[in-house]
Amino acid sequence: ASVDPQGQPSDYEVQVRPGVNPQAYADRLYRALGGEAANGLDVSTVEHSDADTTFILLKGVIGGLALVLTAIAVAGVFNTVVLTTREKVRDVAILKAVGMAPNQVVTMVVAAVAILGLVAGVCGIPVGLVLHGQILQFMGQIATGTNIPPYFFDLIDHALLPLLVLAGAGIAALGAWIPAQWA
Repeated sequence: ASVDPQGQPSDYEVQVRPGVNPQAYADRLYRALGGEAANGLDVSTVEHSDADTTFILLKGVIGGLALVLTAIAVAGVFNTVVLTTREKVRDVAILKAVGMAPNQVVTMVVAAVAILGLVAGVCGIPVGLVLHGQILQFMGQIATGTNIPPYFFDLIDHALLPLLVLAGAGIAALGAWIPAQWA
């Protein structure tokens, strides 16, 4: 009203409480607004709209952040393994002196880091899923002022979660590969 005193709202979004039939609510609202002459407002319900640009934007932001965090994780593992490998130069030299082959050294370094990546995946994925739900709810409240439907949080098929745990080990191994070659 302070920006445009003559302005009128063009849309209203209403989220009904759990247990309320959205179509029955829309029908009662339509009748309350005067039926056919509902003051120029369309009264309808939408089930699972995929065309909502706000939610598409939220998904894009979350996906972009996931990619950036994956790159940061690989860089962090790389940095940690470089420092650890440099600290253990004497240990690796002794192992080589007693007959350890270069590919065995690489396997030893990568395996040690991959095990840590596996543990991190087992611990981090449940925490990440909970945080994802909480942060997305918070962002939805800020962006639209409505609750986000529960189906929106089912981004990942639960059968794929073990693969994500293995991805943690894979990211760790990828970050450790070059320092392991140096060792």
